[in-house]
Amino acid sequence: SVISVLLVLAVLTCGLGVLGYVLTPPNFNMHINNELKKIGDAGENIDMMFVGASRVYHTFVPTVFMDEMGYDQVYNFGAANAPYSATYHQLKNMAERYDPARVVIGVTLDELIDQEWLRGKMVIWDRLNLKGKLEFMFGGLGLKNWKYTITAYRFRDELDNISYNLSERKILKETDYAPQYNDDYHYGGYGFISGDTGLEEGGIAIDGARSFSRDKINPSALGYLDKCIDFCKARGIDVILVTAPTSMMRLFNIAGYQDAADYYNAYAESKGVSYYNLNLLRDREDFLPDTAMFDYNHVNGEGANTISHIFAQILKDADAGLDTSGYFYKDFGELKDSVHRIVAVGCLSITSESEEDLPEETAPEGMTREYLDLISFHADGVVPEYQIEILYNNSHAAEDPTSASLAVEDPDNVDISVEGSGDPASVSHAAGNPASAPVTEILIPWTTESKLYIDVPAKKGKHRGPL
Repeated sequence: SVISVLLVLAVLTCGLGVLGYVLTPPNFNMHINNELKKIGDAGENIDMMFVGASRVYHTFVPTVFMDEMGYDQVYNFGAANAPYSATYHQLKNMAERYDPARVVIGVTLDELIDQEWLRGKMVIWDRLNLKGKLEFMFGGLGLKNWKYTITAYRFRDELDNISYNLSERKILKETDYAPQYNDDYHYGGYGFISGDTGLEEGGIAIDGARSFSRDKINPSALGYLDKCIDFCKARGIDVILVTAPTSMMRLFNIAGYQDAADYYNAYAESKGVSYYNLNLLRDREDFLPDTAMFDYNHVNGEGANTISHIFAQILKDADAGLDTSGYFYKDFGELKDSVHRIVAVGCLSITSESEEDLPEETAPEGMTREYLDLISFHADGVVPEYQIEILYNNSHAAEDPTSASLAVEDPDNVDISVEGSGDPASVSHAAGNPASAPVTEILIPWTTESKLYIDVPAKKGKHRGPL
């Protein structure tokens, strides 16, 4: 009976293994594991490793550090949404396998205060060898997530894509894992993921709002960061902390950012390691414009190449015993003072029904009153000037061609002009008598902090109204 049970388990394991293989979609880990196998088969080591979350794998180009610093092998082990617990187990596993002389750990406030995302853990799980997987299972991953280690379960939604997945994997093997392009980014080799698009200057949507305070720090996350550093020191590995750059918009959108920077500076000093905050690179406005950003939080390939060359030079100078403080602003306030543009602008539409603190006035019957809340990021002392364009949803307007109404609480300071089919003479600036016209576009140059609202036909079915 014991033999029968073992045979059943063996068949079940093999069956799940085969099913997991055919269900697994093409992914960048296939390139990484192929490269790591070649390095291992050749008996080579990795001289310098980068570990951390997505800002790491989008920012640091290993070939730049090989060219600039003379390393034979540099690898980027960054992984999307990787918490410090997963980063520790990957660092330990890869260091034991490839014996690096230097490890660069990416740190941000997100890893200190965020919840631990399973996605990041599983990306790293797929890179570990058997010993690393066992340690991770009983360590940072947790037994509660055991079912996600079964590939067939994790990719169970890929049943309809088996033919495509097998075809793409065949192509990867036949081309010796040639660069894989995935929408707007591609695999750039040695673990680096290159973003292939850029954003419009000043056109980054306001996103990624965060606030940092020391009471939000997750003790478990901090404990794993301690483990990363202690492990490296015990093995004689030079360890460096670095914060890869995010967009200027996101820096402005983080309450308490300077406190987070101060925290990491003090932490690094207490651990006796170097820390570099690349968000504070001097003159970054000149070499890291919004067009060098892949999205609001990551640089694209162009930005990564620029930052990698600069960081390689910083490390070379530090290795030579030179002072590197001149590369950086002293704090976020100095960086902010160097910005001479509107960094980002946003306009939020909120209804009086959804916000208790809005004025109590009600919209006319059959209409919904939406307040437009404007926000912009810029240096202190800058007075922003806004232009608001309110556009109709033409498909809905065709069904219910009702005029929209605009009103402001301080009409004397607002110039309302109407362009379209409406008669500009019908626009009124009187309080309580909102401007109305059957138009397709209303342009409002606005230079005050006045509260602006628009009355639109009430929501019908799936339609949100013509705004």
